[in-house]
Amino acid sequence: MKTGLVFVFVLVGAVSGFRGNFRDYYRQKCSKESWDNIWRSTGTVPNKLSQVPDVPLYMETASGTKIFPNQTLDTAQLLNRPSFKWNADPNALYTLLIEDNDIELGSIKYAHLLVTNIPGSNVYGGDEVIEYIPSFTVNIRDNEKLETRVNITNRHLVLVYKQPGRINFDKKQSGCNPEIFSNRIIDHDALQQQYGLQGPVAGNFYRIGYSSGNTEYYICYLSACTGRPLPVLLSGINDKPLSEC
Repeated sequence: MKTGLVFVFVLVGAVSGFRGNFRDYYRQKCSKESWDNIWRSTGTVPNKLSQVPDVPLYMETASGTKIFPNQTLDTAQLLNRPSFKWNADPNALYTLLIEDNDIELGSIKYAHLLVTNIPGSNVYGGDEVIEYIPSFTVNIRDNEKLETRVNITNRHLVLVYKQPGRINFDKKQSGCNPEIFSNRIIDHDALQQQYGLQGPVAGNFYRIGYSSGNTEYYICYLSACTGRPLPVLLSGINDKPLSEC
């Protein structure tokens, strides 16, 4: 029994230490003032978001890369869902959204992840109502060819909102179903208004450029799941069934 108790105390201590180190790393590398300034100096606030999130959203890729505001990542780094931490009220519920805010499909915004009813900052304890798809670009040149320059990037906003209570999201999306794939088209402002969400109480954003192989695959996936080539016909890329992507 004593051995078991010691193990539990060591495990709890290790987890607490990880969380502390996770936040401390950000504090050393980027003050709250400089963090907030990145949102404004890039025009992300107010052009893409009306206000700077209240506190930083600490993010880390599955391989351990810390994600800072305006950092450029490769789709290959985000094939698995990153981890998220913020200063949360453990007794409150939250919504987390990853949104491509620069996608070239008209004025729409595209959700790569939506989780609701998150207890505190335990994202895995929430309801994943729009399943995770890695961030990728859909950028097309004037000659309607795929943009392959890695410095042409899309901003992906990662926003956390505090809920007034439990919410029942009425447009869930999982798998590749053309009838419901349009549920990924979500605007953060409309989402906030519809469910009375507070915030964003935490946030981060990163940029994604062309990623050889991954970009082609997810453009093919997007097109196959909506039933038409998006954003334009790209021969050999988005004119195939999902099984051939």
